[in-house]
Amino acid sequence: MKKILISIYLFIENLSKKEHNPSIDQIIKLCNKDVYIGRYTYGFESTQIYTWGEEIDITIGRFCSIGAGLRLFCGGNHSTWFASSYPFGSVYPNYLKTKVFKSIVFSNGKISIGNDVWLGRDVTVMSGITIGDGSVVAANSHVVKDIEPYSIYGGNPAKFIRYRFSSEIIEMLLELKWWNYDDSIIEKIYPLLLEAPDANIYNEILLIIEKKKFN
Repeated sequence: MKKILISIYLFIENLSKKEHNPSIDQIIKLCNKDVYIGRYTYGFESTQIYTWGEEIDITIGRFCSIGAGLRLFCGGNHSTWFASSYPFGSVYPNYLKTKVFKSIVFSNGKISIGNDVWLGRDVTVMSGITIGDGSVVAANSHVVKDIEPYSIYGGNPAKFIRYRFSSEIIEMLLELKWWNYDDSIIEKIYPLLLEAPDANIYNEILLIIEKKKFN
């Protein structure tokens, strides 16, 4: 009888599971929180989200490479401008007779991870952070400030290391926004995306896109 009940439970559980379709943008439940995941982004399954009841938006763009162990903090920041950062009244109320008369714990707002971003293993991102398109964050980094597009950051706290390309090339790539094109176009231009970008590569990509539009 026990085996039958287990079989029924597993059957119902499998029916309720929605197969992930990587080819579309979608809302995915991670740690009981809705997270916007862009198409073809991978590696997000082990993401840990820490929340103390904050209602913030979390978005991860398209074609991102997410290393295992990503940690996203929705809030939980303690006020540092008071004499004490201790949450009086919120912990051990049965022992220390204090009341919550002001909140010292807060969030800095939404977390936004751009498109074509590579996050190394065990990266931590705090609330209110924007990670720009095409950026790279080294493994074990702790991100506490916004990261510019096509830049490389690393460390604890994460600090700027260098830009991936010249300002002219970055401007071209941000204008191109290749991740917004249909699969049929990306299937044509991806070999060029795996080359060092320059003006010639950029123009070749634009030519392919124009041809595809009129076919």
